[in-house]
Amino acid sequence: MENPLLPPAPLMEQTETEPVKESVAPQERTEIMETVRQWVKNDHDMNLLKKELTRRREIQRRLTAKLVEVMRENEMEEGDIRYVQETKKKTISKKGLIPILFRFYKGDTAKAAELTQYIYDNRETVVQEKIKPVISKKEKSSSTVVSGGL
Repeated sequence: MENPLLPPAPLMEQTETEPVKESVAPQERTEIMETVRQWVKNDHDMNLLKKELTRRREIQRRLTAKLVEVMRENEMEEGDIRYVQETKKKTISKKGLIPILFRFYKGDTAKAAELTQYIYDNRETVVQEKIKPVISKKEKSSSTVVSGGL
């Protein structure tokens, strides 16, 4: 019979760097389970907030588009906001890098492709460690969706 205080099997897996303890004190198990419960609840709350933030960003995007059009045409500033035009560099992607290098090498496609591949193959890699919740199919189908609109 499974102990309801113990985490499910995937959470108890042994990692390469840390051996699994042979026995965990009951008090420690309770603390671990409470930490897991808090983590899962916090993750759920953050996901709801992300959905709400996404919804509000979409509203803000639409309102901004309307205001930019009006303020640009009428050259106006209105109280707490003003119309500003900025020029920024695009992020570098493989798709954007190839034409730039093609122009630099004056049409030598092979050199441009070779240098692009070299840059992408030799980029620094970063390892991130994180914890992801395990969501059952039942939870996915009954998840709450934050709704609303203008």
